[in-house]
Amino acid sequence: MSCKPLGAAGAASPLAMAATVAARSPRQRAPAHIRSWVRDHTWRLSGRIIALLMASDMWSAGVVLFLLYVSEFPDMMDMHDQIRTIENPHARELLLCLLQVDPWLRMSADEAFEHPWTRGVGACAQTGDLQRATTSFLDFYRCDKLQRAALTAVASQLCGQQLHQMRNDFLQLDSKGNGVVTKQELVAIFEANPPPSLKDPSLHEIFDQLDSNGSGEFKFTEFQAAVVRSYIGISDEAMQAAFHALDVDSSGTISQEELSRVMQASNEELMSYLAHADFNGDGVLDFDEFKAIFAALPTSLADTV
Repeated sequence: MSCKPLGAAGAASPLAMAATVAARSPRQRAPAHIRSWVRDHTWRLSGRIIALLMASDMWSAGVVLFLLYVSEFPDMMDMHDQIRTIENPHARELLLCLLQVDPWLRMSADEAFEHPWTRGVGACAQTGDLQRATTSFLDFYRCDKLQRAALTAVASQLCGQQLHQMRNDFLQLDSKGNGVVTKQELVAIFEANPPPSLKDPSLHEIFDQLDSNGSGEFKFTEFQAAVVRSYIGISDEAMQAAFHALDVDSSGTISQEELSRVMQASNEELMSYLAHADFNGDGVLDFDEFKAIFAALPTSLADTV
């Protein structure tokens, strides 16, 4: 029995594989849940590849703009120091956003088009509301592990303009411009922008909650989870998107195994949190139960002053 090559290179793309599965006769087709998995993961993978290609284009645009101002190619070792020598504050901000090493933190084409430098708007102070960020950190600290996991799931689904103010404020936290915030940088921000109350937790405790993987620093994705509620709010659409992202097997519920993907906890802790949120006692979370997690979030400190 001979095998036909899949394309000129002998390998099929994810889209070609999905099309092949869909084209088979009912007798030949894989089970419905496998076809659903192939379809969902193929489009997710394709979307991530397209996003990375677009991010690569934005890096190239940043290099061209850098050449116009500095007259040489950026040196990766001291690129941010080179950018800070540029007198135009809008150009500096735009370059810091375009020449981000992390492609998921890099400014999109739409955001670059709307930037003051691109539109020729005169230079003005643009500091961002960092006190709102520090208050958000305290709110996030006061959440339990399940609530923080739910906020992380919502934050992971954000895109486009929803990220603009978050990115600007994160860049002000990230004094070295390397895509991460250290404990020393966080302490400096809290001292310069004190939140309404800092009586109970220490800055070390707050940092440990932001640093979800214990790396000693936190990235933009972790920052997103902490500030998403105060920056853009939690809509039904955002909760639906987060729920579907966690519901990996498309069963309409979130199991303990699926919850463990975004929640670092022991099996005993997972069972305890799941049981507390599982109102009907069926061992999984449906959307109404997932939605109730957000309804139980602690009142923001910003609303108590």
